[in-house]
Amino acid sequence: MIIKKEVNNKIILGIDPSINTCGAAIFKNGKFIHCELIQPKKKKGQKINTSQNIIGKNKSDLNYIDKSRLIFFRVCELVKKFKVQLIILEVPEFFGVAGYLSRETGSVFKLTFISGMIASLDNVICVNPSAYRGQMPKHVIQNRMQKNMSDLDIFGIDHNVIDALSLCWWYTYGKI
Repeated sequence: MIIKKEVNNKIILGIDPSINTCGAAIFKNGKFIHCELIQPKKKKGQKINTSQNIIGKNKSDLNYIDKSRLIFFRVCELVKKFKVQLIILEVPEFFGVAGYLSRETGSVFKLTFISGMIASLDNVICVNPSAYRGQMPKHVIQNRMQKNMSDLDIFGIDHNVIDALSLCWWYTYGKI
């Protein structure tokens, strides 16, 4: 496969954001170097400093803020550790009934919140799912990524990480 010119000699971080399980993948010069599932867990002694600064009716309503900050902190750590030059961030896109349901449950708001935090970093390109994957279902993406990255056991990886990998692959090679 031919690497797109603007990607050559760059370190790219692909992010499939989520409040509970955020997928992250890193490519360097068009080659995979790292992936992980970011799950927001507070480290021993870590201070987040958000909940006490926000007034709300229910403490559990604030949980998404703390989770978002923990995910954001980890993304920042990855950017620093791997000297990331470009972030490809999947951003929310909503359709029909599923969009209505996610709006009503508040998941759209939470996803938009974490996406906005990550998008505030330098050198971020925001991509809607339909732009890089079209209407392909997850199992098709999984099969294609296994073919593209045969040295990696894609079938043993969380779907959020597969989406992050496919974002990097798409941006690097122009298709999945």
